[in-house]
Amino acid sequence: MTTITNPSEALPTGGASHAGTSSRAAAASLLAILTIAVVSWWLLIDPQWGVLEVYGNQANAAIFWALFVIVCLGFNLESWGFHRLRQPWRGIVFSACVIVGSLGITWALAAGWGQVDPSFAADRPDGTGYFAGAIFVLFAFLTNVPAAANFAHRPWSGFGLRQPLLGLAEIAVAAVVCFGLYATFAAPALSTWAETSPLMSVNTVVGYFYSVVIVILISANQADNWPWTRLTGARIAAWLPTVLLAGAGVYVVLRWLGGLLIGDAARTALGADGVNIFAAQLGVCWVLWSIFWVNYRPDRPTHRSIVADRWIRVAITFALALLTFVVYYRFAAEHVLHESLISTGVAGNALGFIDWVIVWMLLHAVAFERWPVGHATKRP
Repeated sequence: MTTITNPSEALPTGGASHAGTSSRAAAASLLAILTIAVVSWWLLIDPQWGVLEVYGNQANAAIFWALFVIVCLGFNLESWGFHRLRQPWRGIVFSACVIVGSLGITWALAAGWGQVDPSFAADRPDGTGYFAGAIFVLFAFLTNVPAAANFAHRPWSGFGLRQPLLGLAEIAVAAVVCFGLYATFAAPALSTWAETSPLMSVNTVVGYFYSVVIVILISANQADNWPWTRLTGARIAAWLPTVLLAGAGVYVVLRWLGGLLIGDAARTALGADGVNIFAAQLGVCWVLWSIFWVNYRPDRPTHRSIVADRWIRVAITFALALLTFVVYYRFAAEHVLHESLISTGVAGNALGFIDWVIVWMLLHAVAFERWPVGHATKRP
């Protein structure tokens, strides 16, 4: 994601809008992030080695809520308050808030609200109660992220609001929209009390709406916020149908590719509906590289035409996503991370571990501003 103070001032050349790191520093940062992610996974979450015994939806819920807290603090609120601290204390305090916030929300929903509404109860089979709460974050990506990434906090910035009121207003309105989306698409499929048939299965909801999120992020990160930089006034209304339609196209392509890459046996084990979520499973790998590229490779390349630069960035990140997906599902999930098998030779849940890597990457890029290798602007 990218935060542009004024979209109309985005660089017309397609060049990077912030200083990045050198190739060597970027590679070192990536290696460090992956190392921390894997070792912390082994210690905490790994189903064989982890000391917490939380593998599955319980851990995934905390990971999702951590992403939500990062978005709220780092992008909607633009790290307000944390800017008073110097690095590394700024990053340490920010990270502590993310940890406390994500664990607190996860616990409050499962152990607290779950006592009132058993849909969220911690003892639902397969951790479904944890997932019922965490899927809210998916809809938050559709509301909180575009407000900061695509529209520079409009309309609130136009009203003269400043942080933290600007971010709080943004979060409050986004929450209302999220609850509406949750009630419409998630609750009928996940609640224990729903009396109506869901509009979509859970796997389809996650696959489709995550595909919409990809459209939002790739346009912001790799396309210099195009075409949203040209939307003003009433034309902003074109944003919603555009991303929904584009998301549908991305969903069809990623679902097909994800199913193709995991093979016939895994597709049979999952069933037709189970494959639907693989649009998101492949998509999260793309999001990982989108975030890395915009924060650590300063939007390279930047020396060709605007259109060429943008499409090359999209192509590079997508190619890396495909490679990551194959390595993860065909090797790393089973042999390195000890995750559950889907079928022979295919294991894991990218929406767990890859999101875990993204959390660490965002903490380094946003909370620590890439300290000690450099400083980053707020671009998740």
